[in-house]
Amino acid sequence: MTQTKCIKEPFVATPLNSLNQPSIISQDTSNISSNLKFSRPELPDKSNLFFLITTLNDGERIYNNELKWYEQNINIQNIVKTDYNEGSHFSLNNPVLLVNDPSLPYAKGAKLNNSVLTGPLALFFANDLKTFLLTEFTIIYMMKFIDISEDVSLFEMIGNTKSQDSAINDYVYQAISIVIKSIDTNFIHIVLTFGSEVFVIREINKSSLTNDSIHIIALNYHKSELNLSIDGRQYKFDKTQQFLSLGSLPVVINSSLGIDGVLYAFAYYKKSLSNIEILAFKQFMNHYLLGAEYVLMQKLMYMRNLEDSEKKNQDNTSRLKEVSTLLNKCTVSNSVCKPNDYVLKSLSLLEPPQPSIW
Repeated sequence: MTQTKCIKEPFVATPLNSLNQPSIISQDTSNISSNLKFSRPELPDKSNLFFLITTLNDGERIYNNELKWYEQNINIQNIVKTDYNEGSHFSLNNPVLLVNDPSLPYAKGAKLNNSVLTGPLALFFANDLKTFLLTEFTIIYMMKFIDISEDVSLFEMIGNTKSQDSAINDYVYQAISIVIKSIDTNFIHIVLTFGSEVFVIREINKSSLTNDSIHIIALNYHKSELNLSIDGRQYKFDKTQQFLSLGSLPVVINSSLGIDGVLYAFAYYKKSLSNIEILAFKQFMNHYLLGAEYVLMQKLMYMRNLEDSEKKNQDNTSRLKEVSTLLNKCTVSNSVCKPNDYVLKSLSLLEPPQPSIW
């Protein structure tokens, strides 16, 4: 393929899915039972996670009545409505439709074909909030594409400086953007913009995205290297621009209203995540989307009930022993048995075995 000005062709690197799986961190669940422990995936590098929106727990963070999609980890009760949005939510121009998927009985997704998501100002996404310089980041999407028949603007972040665009003979703001361009009925291009540089991944088959799978798309940047991965297939680009100064326009998802698809998660890290960390994010989301968390909690509930039942059986055994001691005394003395109040109470506390609900 020929190389034209401002268009840089990618080369294909090692797929992410050929790497080792991320580790699982053990957690103490003393709030459930002091003797029960279990493991679940963790979000990678939470200290550098600036923004996360998901549809977990039936989309409980989507407030359609307020036209807001709140950040996953923020305490909504502490948000004052007059506060400036420095990272609390994305605003919606229209309510988001939550949809069910037969293959995901424990999760819902947000259909975006009619909604623009407008986030905090770009400058809040900077690594240095004094200079507003962007030196590294990772953007992650987990979503399904129903159809790609028009151009799709997945992400748009505008800088505060302009550069000359010879194609239109004018100066335009530098930006970071991810755009999927529909070429014909079978193929798409993915166009990445970083600052004043444009990179194109050409002729991707539409069927690789428009299917029944949840796709993970990640864009990360550090120093002079820009990487895009799509379902584990990685594309690397060499850059000449080292950093970007961010401006005072908001970050926007689906500005073109071209997304005919369902979003399950969007994350922005102020760090360039490794391939293993990106896989860890996917593993964390899949744990909830595929119902593993539900099954795990059911197992823990069963174990807790079993533990409670065993404790009741031990108590019953102790009380029966006390009553038997009294009866033996009555038999030996050949007198009328007159149990005291303590024994009567012990008898009343004896619990018959409960039928199993499992």
